[in-house]
Amino acid sequence: MLGAGCAVGLGCTLFTNPTLYGDARAFQGGFRWVALTALVVLATYLGVHLHASLIRARFLLLLACYAVLAVVVIRASPKPWIDVWVFRQAAADALLRGFSPYSVSYPDIYGPRVPWAYPPQLLHGGRVVAFPYLPLTVLLDAPAFALLGDVRYTLVALTIAAAWLFARAVPGSLGELAALLVLFHPRTLFVLEQAFTEPLVIFCFALTIHAIARREHWAMAGAALGLLAASKQYSPYLAVPLAFALPRRALLVAAAVVITVLGPFVMSDPAGFWRGTGGFLVHAPFRTDSLSLSALAVRLLRRGRATVRGRRDARRRRGARALHSPQSGAANGLRRRRGFLRRGPHLEQAVVRQLLVALLRPSRDGRRVAGIWRSPTAGRLGAREQHHH
Repeated sequence: MLGAGCAVGLGCTLFTNPTLYGDARAFQGGFRWVALTALVVLATYLGVHLHASLIRARFLLLLACYAVLAVVVIRASPKPWIDVWVFRQAAADALLRGFSPYSVSYPDIYGPRVPWAYPPQLLHGGRVVAFPYLPLTVLLDAPAFALLGDVRYTLVALTIAAAWLFARAVPGSLGELAALLVLFHPRTLFVLEQAFTEPLVIFCFALTIHAIARREHWAMAGAALGLLAASKQYSPYLAVPLAFALPRRALLVAAAVVITVLGPFVMSDPAGFWRGTGGFLVHAPFRTDSLSLSALAVRLLRRGRATVRGRRDARRRRGARALHSPQSGAANGLRRRRGFLRRGPHLEQAVVRQLLVALLRPSRDGRRVAGIWRSPTAGRLGAREQHHH
């Protein structure tokens, strides 16, 4: 199953554009050859009797293939139109210049005309005054921004390191295939282009898993757990279950790591830190275009509601067409009455009986017959029948 997932991801990379804003011309030629090479090397995991050197080298070759694909994606989409990349770039630049990322402002690239426009609580002078990510993100982004000018190279390194840790945590083909699924998931390169922070969470999670599985020193495991807890706001969902596998003194180390990472930024600007890491999540509109499970649930719920609404509107349109169908005046009048729409055991017989009464017993004004509205045409027809008889 893990190998099939990797193959599907490489197939998507081979035949489609893995990015949203990347130049499609960059994914021709060499890019596809690298993806095809990775697919061929991945197929060796189906073999049983392989040379030992190939078994040792195939995982490293696949790591190299991912690195090449990732660099091509970054160069093909140098400036993606997404606030995550803009915020992380500006935050790294601010940190290198000696400013806290929670005390500076950021450009509002979307403006007020999009569904996810920033609320007034996060804007000042047309700029965003909140940085929504925890300090560990910008601390790791700063070296890549200083050396290469793009924080996404940090994500490439973290993804490769996470794959290596997963493979070492579970020796053998199973661990390597699990690691390769992280590299060649159909959305991995898209996450890289958009500069999402999930590779950092995956790296910290893999570091903790590796420390627990390999029975590393309790201080190392505690430090890894602390980094995981300080990686993103939702990381406790991953950190808390793993904490039960560590001794109490390791948890103290984890708490010390969290305080060390967060403390200086909290002390420098408490209001700005809360406005970014907490207030941003509270006030910013929900993004249904994200890759989270909550966004998927919202999209499915909206799709279900739209389907139900569409079916209800279709039934109403069919009912309206039936009411306005070209029938006789008396039948049209009958259709307008609420009693006609009620289903009963002898509906057809009742309709025919009322129609005959309407045609054969006209009233004085030729319009209202036996309590039923009817048109002048129906009145003339009834009068002709009466004259004939």
